[in-house]
Amino acid sequence: MVAELFGSYTNLLSTPAPLSTAPLEPSECDSHEQVRAWVRASAESRELALQVRRAERRPVAAACKQAKRAARALLVLVHPDKFDAANPACPRGVSAAAAASLNDDYRRLKAACAPVGE
Repeated sequence: MVAELFGSYTNLLSTPAPLSTAPLEPSECDSHEQVRAWVRASAESRELALQVRRAERRPVAAACKQAKRAARALLVLVHPDKFDAANPACPRGVSAAAAASLNDDYRRLKAACAPVGE
């Protein structure tokens, strides 16, 4: 997924997180469940869910491109290396489950967009 959305791991690491994203407090990221809840509440996650549903209902190239942009924005937030760097007070690797969930959503998106070549 990183290679498809960013071209390389280096490009992912050099992509800044959205300006609206403040580091989490230790009490906000004690567990995978807390991080998943934080991710689900993010604007990036809501946008991805909306775009995936649109692509599944009616796969068109424009919707698929928007969904890929949303997935890219969310990956910048939850990729374990990016998350750990942006949230040093959180346990290392705590976003791994959220990243795995994003990977599942991205597979659904790819399947929905396959008929339009996206």
